[in-house]
Amino acid sequence: MANAQKLAEIGTDQWGLVTAAQARRVGVTPQVMARMAKTGSLVRLAHGVYRLAGSPIDMHEDLRVTWLTLEPGMTAEERLTNEGVDIVSHRSAARLLDLGDVDADVMEFTVPRRKQTRRTDVRLHRSSISTDDWALVAGLPTAKPHRVIADLAAIRIDRGHLATVVRDAVLKHDLAVSTAAAILAPHAWGYGAMTGDGQGLVTLLLREAGIPRNTVDIVARDAAMTIDLVEAVRRALAADPTEAVRHAIQNLTPPGPPSTRSDDG
Repeated sequence: MANAQKLAEIGTDQWGLVTAAQARRVGVTPQVMARMAKTGSLVRLAHGVYRLAGSPIDMHEDLRVTWLTLEPGMTAEERLTNEGVDIVSHRSAARLLDLGDVDADVMEFTVPRRKQTRRTDVRLHRSSISTDDWALVAGLPTAKPHRVIADLAAIRIDRGHLATVVRDAVLKHDLAVSTAAAILAPHAWGYGAMTGDGQGLVTLLLREAGIPRNTVDIVARDAAMTIDLVEAVRRALAADPTEAVRHAIQNLTPPGPPSTRSDDG
């Protein structure tokens, strides 16, 4: 019973899920796991992964189960504090972040070390991952919007879907247009812009994603000429004063120097 309690404690910290490999670490044998599943204390979800009875089910359970199988012997906490964490990426990350309108019928992860899977509904991408590339989303380490854009452009996702991802990264996640342009510059020619012209590609994508052409033109021109960005905001808002465009234009304004004013007067 003490070992089963240890297993339950592991599951409590990782969405109510446990793996057979984690169970062995705390002295719960495969035979005991089988009995627990037979009596309803555990619910088998996939090979080597179980849900504790009574734990809530949500729409991200398949991603969580699959992420656990990538390193089944380690707990979620151990992996999240490990330098080489595997992250939800590409289309799967876009869906988690509500970026664009992309199909995610295959679960995609980026891993820093070589791993293999026999599952046809899982795709692993091997690449280096920095701590700035991911954040927790629904409890899962997930690629940030800038990394999602870089990854999807690198695999040449179609331009229409990339356009909606870039639009939502700018409007919903405050990604600076200049950052998106820098990320997309190496892919500009492949998506119909001039070679190396990241700003031109972003302009093209935003138009394609439905942001009014006159607004995009004003933003692109004024940003490229590096004129007074306050005036750029004023002109763009005059063309289309929607809150979404207001948000996008604000992202063009570079942060000012930190204030030296003291709150103590």
